[in-house]
Amino acid sequence: VNEPAYWGIAGCPISHSLTPRLFSIVGSHLGLVGPEQVFIEADGIDEFEGKAANLEGELWLSCTAPLKHSPQGRLGVSGPEGVNAINQLKRAGGKWSGANTDGGGFVAA
Repeated sequence: VNEPAYWGIAGCPISHSLTPRLFSIVGSHLGLVGPEQVFIEADGIDEFEGKAANLEGELWLSCTAPLKHSPQGRLGVSGPEGVNAINQLKRAGGKWSGANTDGGGFVAA
């Protein structure tokens, strides 16, 4: 597993999210100790892109609404057909990839 420079949460609001704690637990389990946690408060793709551009290196993020409904066209990522949301974003080598884990997580629970 490549270790990112940063990982965390993006969206608005984000203060309620358990994601930073979950990333820490999973990271410890995988032996990842270097990523810096980030909290990107952004309610739209323009604000998000500006803040993410200031972070150099690989970036892993969990996205909350309303941000998770807006990255598809701008970042070139897409989720499952019929689902207009990307809740996991990764930037590696300057390129974005994304996925939606909401449905799979719900079914697994």
